Amino acid sequence: MSSLLAGIAVPFTLHLAFAFSAPSPAGEGASCCALDLNALSQKSCCELEALFRAGTAAAPPCGYGRGKTLLLLDRPRPKAGASMANAVWKGKHFLPCGRMINQWAGFRAVGADVRVEPSALDGKPCVLLDYPPDAPVFGGDFDEIREISPGLWIGRYSERCPCPHQKGWFALDFRCN
Repeated sequence: MSSLLAGIAVPFTLHLAFAFSAPSPAGEGASCCALDLNALSQKSCCELEALFRAGTAAAPPCGYGRGKTLLLLDRPRPKAGASMANAVWKGKHFLPCGRMINQWAGFRAVGADVRVEPSALDGKPCVLLDYPPDAPVFGGDFDEIREISPGLWIGRYSERCPCPHQKGWFALDFRCN
């Protein structure tokens, strides 16, 4: 009986040791590769901003990015609002012609022009998704996205008028489509 318990206790102890070990600090083998849409949805607004600031944007992504709304900042409960938005918004399709169209549950609609420009947040390059003023839902709004890990992008959703301000955070995953 004691050998049976020892056979269970050692793997269980090792599992606990790995589960509760501290992550390595950035620069010592740490990587954003462990990030995914679910991990990003657990981050605070400040953490999301730090990831965006550290991201890059040399060129727009290509193809379909599975999306997740992370925070809606203009709601009393930003994470709850994001969960409700995720019931209908599913991601973005980036076309080679410099356009993007949103994927909703069951259909595609609401396009934007895509180009690399300085971010309104910090002036560093980002991929700007510029919605026309007459676009349904996002008319006159803009998104800024940056890649934070190969194939994983984080975005800021902002309103242009009457006074530019950020309305939320979202992420796009191009890795598993």
